[in-house]
Amino acid sequence: MNVSIESNTLLPDLNQFLFRENVISSLKEIISGGFNISISGKALSEKQLKLLLQEGISFSELKEINFSILIEDSELVVRDGENNEIIRSSDWNTISSALLSPDRSAIVKRETKETEIKIDLNLDGTGKSNIDTGLKFFDHMLEQIARHGLVD
Repeated sequence: MNVSIESNTLLPDLNQFLFRENVISSLKEIISGGFNISISGKALSEKQLKLLLQEGISFSELKEINFSILIEDSELVVRDGENNEIIRSSDWNTISSALLSPDRSAIVKRETKETEIKIDLNLDGTGKSNIDTGLKFFDHMLEQIARHGLVD
């Protein structure tokens, strides 16, 4: 997988540091997760490039981009190859987590003459559910699975 990163996403708001908080550790995680990284936009300074190389973070020219990280309204935004927003955050740790462990979710619909079933399942949820089978006891049992299994 290839990630294009705008150089201004690495830079701090104030010029007192070389990089934003958690940039180096997040870039290391992204690279160790099997991603290739390219930098676009304004060039980084010699000091910044030297520090990244010392940390084992290298960049390459990528022809195909699967994800891009950029800044919009002072927040980091991850977009997929079709320019759909994946996540928006001000924290690099959140951004790297979103790239390395995407949501495990599914939507299944089934309609027959007698029934209409729709399930939205998120395995990385918080235990929230909205269940209505028409059978209160069955609803309760399914809600318990969602609550204790931490699935939405």
